[in-house]
Amino acid sequence: MSRKAYPRYKPSGVEWLGEIPEHWDIRKLKYISSIQFSNVDKHTVEGERPVLLCNYVDVYHHDFITADLNFMEATAPPGQIAKFALSAGDVIITKDSESWDDIAVPAYTSSDMHDVLCGYHLAQIRPNPKWAYGNYLFRAFCSRGVNDQFRVAATGITRYGLSKYWLDNGLFPVPPVNEQCAIAGFLDRETRRIDALIGKKQRQIELLQEKRAALISHAVTKGLDPTAKMKDSRVEWLGHVPAHWELKRLKFVAKIQTGLTLGKDYKNIPTTSRPYLRVANVQDGYLDLNEITEIFIPEEDTKRHELKQGDVLMTEGGDFDKLGRGYIWEGQIEGCLHQNHIFAVRPNPKYLASRYLATLMTSSYGKAYFTSTSQQTTNLATTNITKLKNYLLPLPDIREQGLILDWLGENISKSDCLIAKVLKSIDRLKEYRTAIISAAVTGKIDVRGEVRKAPAAFPRIVLAAEIVARLHNDPNFHRVKFQKVLYLCEHYLGMDLEGNYWRQAAGPLDNRMLHSLENQMQRQKWFATRRDGQKITYLPLEKAGGHRKYFDDYWAEYREGLDSLLELMRPLNTQQSEIVATLFAAWNDLTIAGLPFTDEDILHEVRNNWHESKERFDEGRLRQALQWMRDKRLVPQGLGKPTRTKYARK
Repeated sequence: MSRKAYPRYKPSGVEWLGEIPEHWDIRKLKYISSIQFSNVDKHTVEGERPVLLCNYVDVYHHDFITADLNFMEATAPPGQIAKFALSAGDVIITKDSESWDDIAVPAYTSSDMHDVLCGYHLAQIRPNPKWAYGNYLFRAFCSRGVNDQFRVAATGITRYGLSKYWLDNGLFPVPPVNEQCAIAGFLDRETRRIDALIGKKQRQIELLQEKRAALISHAVTKGLDPTAKMKDSRVEWLGHVPAHWELKRLKFVAKIQTGLTLGKDYKNIPTTSRPYLRVANVQDGYLDLNEITEIFIPEEDTKRHELKQGDVLMTEGGDFDKLGRGYIWEGQIEGCLHQNHIFAVRPNPKYLASRYLATLMTSSYGKAYFTSTSQQTTNLATTNITKLKNYLLPLPDIREQGLILDWLGENISKSDCLIAKVLKSIDRLKEYRTAIISAAVTGKIDVRGEVRKAPAAFPRIVLAAEIVARLHNDPNFHRVKFQKVLYLCEHYLGMDLEGNYWRQAAGPLDNRMLHSLENQMQRQKWFATRRDGQKITYLPLEKAGGHRKYFDDYWAEYREGLDSLLELMRPLNTQQSEIVATLFAAWNDLTIAGLPFTDEDILHEVRNNWHESKERFDEGRLRQALQWMRDKRLVPQGLGKPTRTKYARK
C-alpha cells in the first residue's frame, strides 16, 4: 500500500535525513529529554533496599518493558532508587555492547514501575512532554538514520561503548507532540500487524521442521518398507526396528579419534605448524572456518589428531539441543588437526556411511540417547568417549543405508526449500517493518489521517473494570488470572476486544492490551495495580464502580455468559487458570485451522508447541482438565484469532 507524502517539505540541514515536513524541527536529544547513564549494578549489599533491575537483555529482547518481565533481583541505596526508577514514557537504550550494531537498541516503558531500576550498561531517557512523546522517541531510535548516528559514534575494539556526549547531541526529527502521538499510534498498529504475520510464518516453519524431523527419525529407525517385519530393540528410546537390521555399538563399526590438548611444552623437539579446528568452528549444522588457529606440534604427533575426509565431527559438550549433532568433515583444510573437545568419528565404510551416522545422530533417537546419558548442568550438557563408543546403532546394510539417504535427500530438500521460502518472506517483513518505522518518523510519509481510535478501546476498558470489580477481593485473583479471563471473554464468549494473543509462559497473553487496560482503569480512577510479593493485584480507587453506567451500553447481550464464566473461573487458582486457558487456546487454534484433531493433538500443542514451561504439566493432569472443560461446557468454537508464537528480535 502506497502512502502519501506531506504537502510541503524543507531542507533539514542534516545529510542523512534530507528534507523534512515544513512544520517539523530538528533538535538534539538533550533539548527534548533528560538523559542519564545508569551506574546501578547487580550486586546485593546488606542494609540496602531490595529492588528489581531492568538489564541489558531485558531491553535487547523486548520492545516494551513491562512489570511482568523476569527482572533480576538486587539492592540499591535510596539515592539510586529515586534517580533510576522507571516511569511510564521512559525510553531505555543499550549504551555498551560487544558489537557496534547492538548500540542504541531501544525499549519503551509502558507504565510506572517504581521498584524497577534502570540497570548498568543502559541509558535512561525521559522525554520532556513539551517537546517529545516517549513512544515516538522509542520508534525514532528504531529507525535507520537516527539509530545509525549512535552506532557509528560508538568506540571500542572488543567491546563498544557510546559516550554521553554523542547521545546528548544526537539529532532527532521533531514534529508537534500531537503528531508524534499519531505517528506512534500508527506504528503500534502497523508493527502489531506485521508481527502477527511474522508469528504465523514462524509457526509454519516450526511445523515444517517438525515434519522434517519426523521423516528423518522414522527413516533411520524404521526403514522405508512399511511391510517389513519388526523386532524389539529393547532400547527405550528406539522401540521396534526392522527385523533384518543389526544393533551394533558405534565402537564396533567406527574408530573414534580424540583431539589435541594445547599447552604441552615440547622443549627442544622440532615442531611444525598445522591448522587447528576448535569447538567454536563447529556450529549447528555447519562449520565456521573464517578463523582457524595455527598451532605448533611435533610432526610425529600430527597423524594421531589429523582429520580425514568423511570424519563425523561431534563436540563434547554444549547446549542440550546441540549435543550429539554430527557434521561431516569434507577435507576443507588440508592437514587440519582438531581440539580435544571435538571427537572425530571415522566410520568403517564396509558397515557404516558417514552421512548415515550424521543423520542418525540428528534423529529423535540420537538426541534422546545423548541427552539422557549426558552429564548436565544449567543449560549445558556434556558427554564422553565411553558414552559415544556405546551409542547403539540400528543398522541396515550399507546398500539400504544408501537407499534411505537418497530417499531422505529427495524428501528433505522439499521441506528445506519451503522453509527457505518462508524465512525469506520473514526477512522481507522485517525489512518492511524497519522501513515503515523509518519513513514515518522521518516524515517521508504522512500518516496523520490513518490513525483513529480503536472502536473497542473504551468498551474493553469497561469490561476489564467489570471483571476486576467482580473478582478483585478473591485471594485467587491477580494479573495472571485476569489475562486468562480476558482471553476467554474474547474466544469463548465472542466479545470483540481486538486482542492479539501470544503463546507465553503463563498461557495466552496480549501484553500491550493488558497494560493499556490497567493504565486506562487507573486514569479513570477505577482501579490501580499493586505488587503483592510476586503477584500484581488490583486496588479500588475513588471512582471504582463508575464503569457500571456504561456496561449495558456495550455488553448487555453478554451479561449472562459473563456471569457464568466468572463463576466458573472464580474458584480456580493461578495454575489451574493457566492450564484451562492454555488448553482452550490450543484447542481453539486447532479448531480455527479446520483440520481433524484428537485430544493427543491438543496435548501436543500445549506441551510441545507452546512454551517449555508447559512440560511441567503431566498428561494425566491435562486430560483431567480437558474432561472438566467438557463437563462445564467450556468448549471452543473457533472464535477470534489464533494465538501467535514470539520471534526473537534482533
